[in-house]
Amino acid sequence: ELNISGDLHLYGQGMESDVVIKGGDVWLEEGYLELNDHTLTVEGNLYQSGGYMYIGTGTLDVSGDYRIQKQTVDEEGEIHWTSTGWNNGYLYMQDEAGKVIVGGDFVMQGYYSDLSAGTMELYGDFEQKTWRRDGSSVTGNFWSHDDHMVVFKGKEAAISFESSESYFGNMETAEDTVVTITGQFKLPVLKSELNISGDLHLY
Repeated sequence: ELNISGDLHLYGQGMESDVVIKGGDVWLEEGYLELNDHTLTVEGNLYQSGGYMYIGTGTLDVSGDYRIQKQTVDEEGEIHWTSTGWNNGYLYMQDEAGKVIVGGDFVMQGYYSDLSAGTMELYGDFEQKTWRRDGSSVTGNFWSHDDHMVVFKGKEAAISFESSESYFGNMETAEDTVVTITGQFKLPVLKSELNISGDLHLY
């Protein structure tokens, strides 16, 4: 097991053991990060501004936010979040044993995802934003389908889709989770009772 205190900037590699990053944020900026059959624990935020995240049969456990976005800072020191780089910012979950746990919010503004199996457990909010760069756009960048499951386990969850080309294939909530939905929401296959406040768009 590898324990790291402070921020970690990753440029892609295959994991050969469990890794714990304590007290800092993790930045995946380029390259391929394959969890294989291991657990990557981030006791902070995970910012994926580029690269490819392959969950495989492993577990990604993030205590804070997981943003697949690029961060910029203006002259006044204000932080802004935008789309990842061109043809960049990928997330793959294609194995039943794979798991992504996010204690904070999950935001997808990367170029592509293929989520056909495994489970994503979210304790905060979910936001899908269209990838835009140099006049081009990708609207279907969160593609959850087949046996992939998204589970909301927090007390409250705000779900926002900018495009109906992105959607949940299967969705579940904890019994006491209150869900607020905005944007273009395509009704998924529900595995539990779903409480909705706000607008609901059915396709």
